[in-house]
Amino acid sequence: MFGLSWSEIQLFLIRVYVGLDFIPHFSEKLFEGPGPRGEDIAAFQHMGVPAPAVMVLLAGLCELAAFFGLTFGFWTRLAGLGTALYLIIALALGGHFQNGFLWVNAGGGWEFAAFWAFVCASFVLTGGGPLSLDAVVRRLPGVPPLLRRLSA
Repeated sequence: MFGLSWSEIQLFLIRVYVGLDFIPHFSEKLFEGPGPRGEDIAAFQHMGVPAPAVMVLLAGLCELAAFFGLTFGFWTRLAGLGTALYLIIALALGGHFQNGFLWVNAGGGWEFAAFWAFVCASFVLTGGGPLSLDAVVRRLPGVPPLLRRLSA
């Protein structure tokens, strides 16, 4: 289909879905106003996260970057690595490791976020594929070597 293999299409669909999955997360932290943001700040404070207001903003920016990098396949390898690290840090700060493995455990175990971290990390291996902004950047003439490497 369109000169692409089924595995390239599969990679595209998974990458886009994972990226789009971050929309509700960054939206509530960055754009939904003081009510939802305040709830996130209170939750971070309850978990003992230092500087909770700053950390909510930082978390929202990380999630926005994950959305953009994965959905559009821009610097996909870096986005995958950064997102995986972000999710592991969120697991640790949120105390999920102490709640056991299963996500349905009280307080949420580490199963679900670890799964997403693993999926995001897998894009370090594959990059964005042929249906990505990375592929477009690689084809453009005059792209600086550093940007070309980030899009590899």
